[in-house]
Amino acid sequence: MQALMLAAGMGCRMGDCTGALAKCMIRINGQTLLERTVEALKLAGISKMVIVVGWHSTQLVKTIQSAMNGIEFEFVYNSDYATTNNIYSLYLTREQLGRDDTILLESDLVFDRELLRTVVQCPAQDIAVVSKYKPWMDGTVVTITEDGKISAWIEKQEIERQHADLYYKTVNIYKFSRRFSQQSYIPCMEEYIRAHGKSQYYEMVLQELAKAGQLRLSAFILDALKWYEIDTKEDLARATSIFQSME
Repeated sequence: MQALMLAAGMGCRMGDCTGALAKCMIRINGQTLLERTVEALKLAGISKMVIVVGWHSTQLVKTIQSAMNGIEFEFVYNSDYATTNNIYSLYLTREQLGRDDTILLESDLVFDRELLRTVVQCPAQDIAVVSKYKPWMDGTVVTITEDGKISAWIEKQEIERQHADLYYKTVNIYKFSRRFSQQSYIPCMEEYIRAHGKSQYYEMVLQELAKAGQLRLSAFILDALKWYEIDTKEDLARATSIFQSME
């Protein structure tokens, strides 16, 4: 199994918090997000990581090559990071995505180090990690069937507050089997980009597969394990507080 991280974005909402660094180099209590992720991958028994770079890629690659051991890194460059969205970053890795089972994750996450190991060890082959929806959360949500499968993907502008108790927030960590990537996700992603362009989100492909009845992702619901997505300065402060109390 391999890991695949999308780290090409500019992190514009972070203001000056990132400086001349990629977003995954933000520090939480002394460690960068990337260092934390690498530790979690090692704990999960994963030794290969594909990482899509773009914004401040030269410095990021140098830092990884000089300071991070125990993981084999493969870099994919998104030269159009300023004008595309994460679907295009993932599209650029379609060859790598189709060669092995993959833990797909984004670069702006902080989470319990045990999380990736529990996802890897889960017997379900294709997984979306989700958390019970809270009104302050931003982004895509899903609904779940009685047997624990994702039934629908709902964009943030389509969220109906009166049904909030039925929703789960996507954590932006997935486990895709090689078969799912090759036979379902990659072909649908290529078709989606042809139809809608490069400035979309990769989760929209999952939404299309769900609508077509071609998606049976299991929901891995977080309970005791903590996580936080860092999009703004306020998120950074909140995440620092949460994880400081745990360490």
